[in-house]
Amino acid sequence: MAIPSNMAPVSARRWLQALLLLAAFAIQMSPLHAQTADAPPPAAPSQSGPVGEGAGPSGDATEPPAATPAPAPAPEPAQPAPIAAAQIDDERTAVAEWKGIVDRVEAALRRQLDDDQELAQLRRELDPIRSAAPTVISSLQDRVRIIEERTTQLGPVPAEGEAQEAPAVRAEREALNAALADVRGVLSQARVILVQSEQLEARISERRRDRFTARLFERNRAPFEPSLWRDTLPQFPQLQRRFNLLLDEGTRGAIANLSPSPERTASDINLRLATIVLSVIAGAALVFVGRHRLAELYRRVPRDSAPSRLEKFAGATWLVVVDGLVPVFAISLVILAVAGSGFLPDRLMTFVRSAATGVSFYVFLRAIAIAVLAPRAPSWRLLDMPHEAAWKLKRVLLVIAAVAGIDEFLNSTFDLLAASLSIEVLRSGTFALTTAALGLLAVRIIAHARPLGETEHADADADQPVAVARSWGWARAALTLLFLAILAATVLGYVALAAYASTHVVLAGAIITVATLLVLFTDELANSLVNSETGPASAIARSLGLSRSATDQIIVILSGVFRLFLIVATVVMVLLPWGFDTRQWTGWLRGAFFGIQVGEITISFSTILSALAIFVVGLLATRTIQRWLDTRYLPRTSLDIGLKSSVSTALGYVGFLVAAAVAVSFAGFDLASLAIVAGALSVGIGFGLQSIVNNFVSGLILLAERPVKVGDWIKVGEEQGYVRRISVRATEIQTFDRATVIVPNSDLISGTVKNMMLSDRTGRIRIPIGVGYDSDPDKVRDVLLEVARDHPGILAFPEPRAYFLDFGASSLDFQLYAYLSDVDNSLSVSSDLRYAILKRFREEGIEIPFPQSDVHIRGPLSMASAEKSK
Repeated sequence: MAIPSNMAPVSARRWLQALLLLAAFAIQMSPLHAQTADAPPPAAPSQSGPVGEGAGPSGDATEPPAATPAPAPAPEPAQPAPIAAAQIDDERTAVAEWKGIVDRVEAALRRQLDDDQELAQLRRELDPIRSAAPTVISSLQDRVRIIEERTTQLGPVPAEGEAQEAPAVRAEREALNAALADVRGVLSQARVILVQSEQLEARISERRRDRFTARLFERNRAPFEPSLWRDTLPQFPQLQRRFNLLLDEGTRGAIANLSPSPERTASDINLRLATIVLSVIAGAALVFVGRHRLAELYRRVPRDSAPSRLEKFAGATWLVVVDGLVPVFAISLVILAVAGSGFLPDRLMTFVRSAATGVSFYVFLRAIAIAVLAPRAPSWRLLDMPHEAAWKLKRVLLVIAAVAGIDEFLNSTFDLLAASLSIEVLRSGTFALTTAALGLLAVRIIAHARPLGETEHADADADQPVAVARSWGWARAALTLLFLAILAATVLGYVALAAYASTHVVLAGAIITVATLLVLFTDELANSLVNSETGPASAIARSLGLSRSATDQIIVILSGVFRLFLIVATVVMVLLPWGFDTRQWTGWLRGAFFGIQVGEITISFSTILSALAIFVVGLLATRTIQRWLDTRYLPRTSLDIGLKSSVSTALGYVGFLVAAAVAVSFAGFDLASLAIVAGALSVGIGFGLQSIVNNFVSGLILLAERPVKVGDWIKVGEEQGYVRRISVRATEIQTFDRATVIVPNSDLISGTVKNMMLSDRTGRIRIPIGVGYDSDPDKVRDVLLEVARDHPGILAFPEPRAYFLDFGASSLDFQLYAYLSDVDNSLSVSSDLRYAILKRFREEGIEIPFPQSDVHIRGPLSMASAEKSK
């Protein structure tokens, strides 16, 4: 019994296919609602006239007298054609085909199939049902809804004793009921088949997992057991003969294919040979010329100053591309050309392909190791370790890569040569033991390597490499336990499990390393673009007409999306070899994206995203109209600024509600049901959300009654300032100190608010002033009134007033009252008036006295004289 083929090292092609499947899902779109146009019912067939009453046996009608014509009976109502029978023929045919598929698959599963290839083929046969059935079911559901709506328009069936409906209506009702029963029958069959296909897929997946697990945990002899070697060594000469026979047959087949024949002309052979030669030349040019030219674009060379984090990650990523992907691409190019020519027989082509896969495996793993460790350029090293340890670790990793490549080649070759189980066990066990031992050695090298920060150069912080491995203690422990488990499994005879784990530990390590490089490089690139004042980010902002802040946010979001995609792709690619089927993953993703059934409710993320897109488009349209009103139309009207703001804000509320209603309707929510839910939630709103609803309603009242408008100068409690914005919950007031005060709308409605600009912008100012007791009060009054009348900001009517208020302790107290055309200028006008009053008082000789007080000082002499006087 051979080790299962699905336990062999997975080739790079399978990993690429998995990544392409994941990317293909992101661009797949299936119809959200299958809209099927209703064909109009065919015209009723023309009815022949009734046979005359005097018709004879021969069928000839006897014409009645002209004076007394027989009344023509009412024609029979036209029978409408079945409205759904012809319109669901495609769905009926598809359901019938699916029924045959599921019956055939179920019959095959009853035979207890154990071959993984046959089980995979059965799973592929069910894929069309899984992908097309939801669309067909949606189309049939729409058809049922249309017929039910038509039936509703006919009204209820008359009860016994009531007037019977017209024959045409009765015929239409019968046709609709028949069509509805027909569509519902096909719909029920489609639903049952979809459920049956899902159940069959689950059974197939479970059987494949059971088979996979059984093969993995099958116990064999350990590689060091003498009996295994005694049974295996005599088989190698036979294996050598099979290999020689493979080469001989392949050579003869290739020579025969190179000879002209009726199927292949000489020109066709020459063309294919030229293709192979050109592919070999192109591959060699890529490896020996193009790779070095590409490396010159970003070469990591030792230098005194440490490169930045972005330079390190960019250099490592570029090295993986140049030294890893370019040679693999060149090898793949040659293999594709040779395979496409058809010169090599299938068995020999399989051998060549396995050798190319092994070489590609080694080349790619080697590029990753050199990119991370940078043995010839310590300043570019990503791992924080000394130079000697980096060289040792590099050698160990290269040996692991070579062992993995050789094992990939031997595994395919032994399968091709039909090697015995003992040879497979020996190969797998040797590979598992070697990989586990080398893995433990690599972990030990990293664990015992002193970071450069602990050496004598610890003070050179700028020269320290990026410490990406400082927090890997948990990973070191996990890897140690994993390699020890592989050794234990090999010793105990679980060779298949040990070999499988060894292969995929190497693959997972390579995938995770490349993904980590890409993630870190993307993060550093985004950080450099965001933190740079000049450069590509600024150019992008200028070209798109965006602010620098918006451009930075877009860059960060794009880097986050790319990071998420890399993480998901890495997880999928690492888990795929452990029994996770790509079709099952895509099926789960499609089901989650296009509809999850929860009871009678279908939750479709695609519909939700489409509804959100509609909502966003509605909001953008509303904002566009608001901006046009604010900048183009409203400034050319005679409305005051508060009314302009109210119009714009009300339009924003209306646009928001309309966009929300359209989005909710598109998502499939019944607005009537939504109203019922809102009514049920009103009790909770009355308790938990009372303040929020109160503020919202107060905001609507503010917009309707407009006791406070945008631009008004108001006083609320101890705060005063200009109203800048009236939002849903609160109103923003900008104080004279440029601070913003957030006042709940309910406080403006229920509290006391002093609005300086409610009806108009006129206002009054008061200027108190005191003059000396020797001043002429009439003259003071005249000066104050003259100053007020001369100021352009003071209204002539109501005219200014000056009042003699009181006899103060040190002065005669006056107060000037004046009315302004714009109360917003009260501070500047008051200041101007004070300047003018002071100037006129000095000219007129009017004194503004200081506060006067009589101070009595009692000292020792005064106290003694007071005593004598007593």
